[in-house]
Amino acid sequence: MPRAAAAQGDPLGSEFRVNTFTTGSQADASVAMAALGEFVVVWTSATQDGSGFGIFGQRFASSGAPLGLEFRVNTYTTGNQYAPSVSMAALGEFVVVWHGGSYQDGSALGVFGQRFAATGQAVGPEFRVNTYTTNAQVNPSISVDSTGDFIVAWTSAIQEGSSFGVFAQRYDSAGVPLGPEFHVNTYTPNSQMTPAVGSDELGNFVIVWHSDFQDGYGRGVFGQRYDSGGVPLGSEFRVNTYTNFDQHYPVVALGGAAGSNFAVAWAGGDQDGSAGGIFAQRFAPSGAPLGPEVRVNAYTAGFSSAWPRRPIREETSSWSGGATGRTARSSVSSASATPAPETSWARSSASIPSRRDPSPPPPSPPPTPATSWSCG
Repeated sequence: MPRAAAAQGDPLGSEFRVNTFTTGSQADASVAMAALGEFVVVWTSATQDGSGFGIFGQRFASSGAPLGLEFRVNTYTTGNQYAPSVSMAALGEFVVVWHGGSYQDGSALGVFGQRFAATGQAVGPEFRVNTYTTNAQVNPSISVDSTGDFIVAWTSAIQEGSSFGVFAQRYDSAGVPLGPEFHVNTYTPNSQMTPAVGSDELGNFVIVWHSDFQDGYGRGVFGQRYDSGGVPLGSEFRVNTYTNFDQHYPVVALGGAAGSNFAVAWAGGDQDGSAGGIFAQRFAPSGAPLGPEVRVNAYTAGFSSAWPRRPIREETSSWSGGATGRTARSSVSSASATPAPETSWARSSASIPSRRDPSPPPPSPPPTPATSWSCG
C-alpha cells in the first residue's frame, strides 16, 4: 500500500489502500503529483472493465483524502490494457498512457493515452500514441511539463531494424502531436528497452533506458538529453559507472526549474555485495556527472530490486526487496549524493524480472505493485 511522505522523507499518516474495487488483482501502479500536493494514482485491474485487464485511477487531495470515485481510464476494453504511466501538470491536469493488446492499433500491442482535466474529467477521446504500428509497441513512460505539454517514450519491436528500440512522441497541451515520432537510441545492436522520461518546467527532457551488452557486460543504462523543441543535446551517454552484471529498469527525475540538475536511478546486480541493489547518479544540466554513483538502499541482504520506476514530483525513490518479501522506502535528493536512511517497510510479493530476457514483458501485468521515483 502507498504512504505519503514529507519532503524530508518522513511518512505523513499511515499507509492506505488506493483501489476501491478489490476483486482479482490490482497492480502496476503509477503516481503523479501537482504543484500544491494533489495527486493521482493509476493502476492495472483484472476483470474490472469486463474484459481482461483495464486501467483505473483515483485522485487525492494533498491531505490524502480521495477526490471523487475510482474511475476507469481506458475507453477501449477488448482484451488487456496494462503498464500505465501518469504525469501531472502544475495545476493538476494529467495524462495517462498505457499499452493495449487485442490489435487495437491493427498489429499486436500499441501505446494509447487519455488526457484529463484537473477535476478528473476526461478531455477528448482516447488516442493512439505510436504512428508505427507493425509488431509491438509497449512499456510507455510519460512526462508533462508545467504548461501541460508532454512527451511519451516507449519500446518498439523491430522498428529500428535490430530487435527492440526506444521511440518517442512530443505533444502540446491540447494533445496535438509536435512533429513526428522519433528514434531515441543511437546505438542499435541487440535491444534497447524500458525507457523512462522526465522533463523540467519548460519542457527540456531526458530519456533513459537499458541496453543489452552496450557497456561491455550484460545490460547497462543509457540516456539522451533534449531541449524543449525535441532537439538532442549532446550524444547518447552511459549512466552507470559499475558495469558488472546488469544495470537496468532506470527512472529519471529533473528538478522543476529550467536548466536544473537531473538524477537517474536503476536496479543493479551484485554491486552492493548481495544479489542486487538500487543505485543512482546525479548530473548537471550539461549532462556532466555530479559526484560518483551512489547506493540508495541501506538494507542489502537478498534482492533490492523489482526496479525503481515511474517518475513523479519531488525526489523520492521506492523499490521492492525480494529475498525478505518486504518493500523498502528511501529518498535521494538531486541536491545531495548521500542517500537518506530507509523509512518504512511493508509486505510485498516481490518478484525479480528475468536478467536476460531480450524482449519486453509478456502481455500480463507484473505480480508486484510498480515502484516509483519522483522528480521536482
